[in-house]
Amino acid sequence: MSLSHLLLEVHLLDDRWFGAGEWPPSPFRLFQALIAGAAHGSNISEGDKKALMWLETLDAPTIATPAMRPGQFFTNFVPNNDLDTVGGDPVRIAGIRVAKRIQPLFISPHTSFLFLWSFDNDVQENSERICAIAERLYQFGRGVDMAFAHAEIMTTQATQSRLGDHKGPIYNPTAKAGGISLRCPQIGSVASLERRHKAQSNRFDGKLFRKPPPARFRTISYNCPPVYLLFDIRENDTNAKFSPQKLASAAPLVTRLREAAVQKLEIYPNQKLVQKIFVGKDANETDKAQRITITALPSIGFVHTDRAIRRIFVRIPPDCPIAVGDINWAFSGLEVEEIDPETGEVLRDGAILVPAAERKMLGHYGIGDESKTAHRWHTVTPVALPVRRRRIDPARQLEQAKAGSERAGEERAAASAVAQALRHVGIMHKVDEIRVQREPFEARGERAELFTFGRFNKHQLWHVGITFTDPLEGPLIIGDGRYLGLGLMAPGHSASRDIFIFDIAKTAQLKADDREAFLTAVRRALMALDRDYNRDGKISPLFSGHEADGSAARSGNHQHIFLAASQNQGRLDRLYVIAPQEADHKTSPLRKTDHNRFQKTVSRLETVRAGRLGIIDLKSIGAPIPDDPILSHSMSWQSITPYLSTRHPKSAQDTTSFIKADIIAECLRRNLPVPEVEVVDCAVGPRGALQANIHLNFKVAVQGPILLGRNAHCGGGLFQQSQKY
Repeated sequence: MSLSHLLLEVHLLDDRWFGAGEWPPSPFRLFQALIAGAAHGSNISEGDKKALMWLETLDAPTIATPAMRPGQFFTNFVPNNDLDTVGGDPVRIAGIRVAKRIQPLFISPHTSFLFLWSFDNDVQENSERICAIAERLYQFGRGVDMAFAHAEIMTTQATQSRLGDHKGPIYNPTAKAGGISLRCPQIGSVASLERRHKAQSNRFDGKLFRKPPPARFRTISYNCPPVYLLFDIRENDTNAKFSPQKLASAAPLVTRLREAAVQKLEIYPNQKLVQKIFVGKDANETDKAQRITITALPSIGFVHTDRAIRRIFVRIPPDCPIAVGDINWAFSGLEVEEIDPETGEVLRDGAILVPAAERKMLGHYGIGDESKTAHRWHTVTPVALPVRRRRIDPARQLEQAKAGSERAGEERAAASAVAQALRHVGIMHKVDEIRVQREPFEARGERAELFTFGRFNKHQLWHVGITFTDPLEGPLIIGDGRYLGLGLMAPGHSASRDIFIFDIAKTAQLKADDREAFLTAVRRALMALDRDYNRDGKISPLFSGHEADGSAARSGNHQHIFLAASQNQGRLDRLYVIAPQEADHKTSPLRKTDHNRFQKTVSRLETVRAGRLGIIDLKSIGAPIPDDPILSHSMSWQSITPYLSTRHPKSAQDTTSFIKADIIAECLRRNLPVPEVEVVDCAVGPRGALQANIHLNFKVAVQGPILLGRNAHCGGGLFQQSQKY
């Protein structure tokens, strides 16, 4: 069945809008304005009511708005309609005035609001009636927001052309969480507004004012993505080849292009606005959200790529008050000169900016392609942070050398500044790990100090690597130099984690004897998360350790997770959730689907309901602590939970010899070297098996974690680095 589209266009009579509490104006606000225009007093004709009730059944519309900027707020003092509190004396009305804050929004002149609904062709009569109702709309917003409207029925091609010609941001309804929540009509909205109008006119019953019933509406999430412009730096000749610029020249290159674009826009009537949006001059916190970001885009994506700058990327936020077409014109055709940073001499000219013919490079920065989302990101150009390293005089390096504690303190301060930089650009994703250094993360990158420019001293420039709990989509540009081409980040090669570590809240007060009950509760929590957050609604054997028919997984390959809990002074302090291949080195790595499931499920673990042990809070640790005795490299290991033998000894067999042989066989099954085994003590364990505390000594250093024995998946046979040898 073919679709038609109802396009309703609203024009304000002024360039200010006083509608309070939302931007963009919600579809429900427009719906109320249509009802107000259709009504004669308190009556609406049956034909109009039928058409409005049809409109409330349609899906949420697409919205296009003019560019907007907040105006100066002012305060009015108005009576609060409570004259009885001053004895009913009108002379004393000044005593009951309350402050009312009013802040208009300035909108671009000669630009209208567009609301676009889609519907089936067989309801033409109702859509034509809505077009007639739109002609009677007289206000949109507050009572001072006088307006008029026009509606028409259009084809898909015509609506796409109309939206393409619109100069403001476009908001689309989305099923994703987040974004902007707007009120939309739903079935029953017309009837609820009629009831509310009637109750409002009779709200005083002679004794009390009664609150009218609320209107019915639904809340829909809308998103308005920014506009991305991409320009190639090409030779200005018949060949029009790329004209690559040096990677370290990112900041001066962006500065020159920005100044040239501002100069080209001298014909723009509002020069103060141009300076604010392009340069940030006199910009406040509100204006920062409207500023464009100009970024020199180095070539990446292949190990041998030279990382030279061949493209310029411009991000235009949704609420930018300067039209996208004007910004595009300002950058198109700009001359690009390579200048010596020391002498100011022009080394090379003859290159210009041209709109990019293809945009594949954006995908390498996680832009416009959801498959490029990543947990781990690293800088291509360093981040400028408001913290500095202490300068060391090259002539006195030995005398002024930094101690390890000082260097660690500088890195901690820089990591804290990175967290603040993420907040400043509106990224609230949970961070697992922040790494700062001066060296680039890629082989052909440049050290941080080579990007020194203007107010950005080399001692406040850092290369940064960030690991997020949940994947993030680009672009990711952070730091004080984000408007000058610095702080550009790209997705890392590997965003996976095979071992998740959690700190156990001290308030839980879990004892070593609670280990089994706690880890059992953890496995149940992971099974519940796996079932709830995966589309198939099933529990994977990866977490349950059981096959689809309910039988225990006995393939011998240990293709399900290992759980472990370390202890400190008799209290369980840390939880480990370990992918199979990390504890059993003969096990094949997880398939991509299982690995994604492992990441998605375990990263959501925050609390465990453990019956008599209570509700236990967990805090994820992004990266292993360097001195973690469970995950370290060591030749010597000691058990912190008893090793449970994988089989039963014969009645006449020496238990010590049996345990030694059993654990050597278990190490060989896990692809570990043959160790020297010292049995500290041995006793009969569950179901007649032997359990023992053991020291292992390998001839080469072995990487933890080491979990051995029959109950290894449940935290048994856990070893930590030993100080014995």
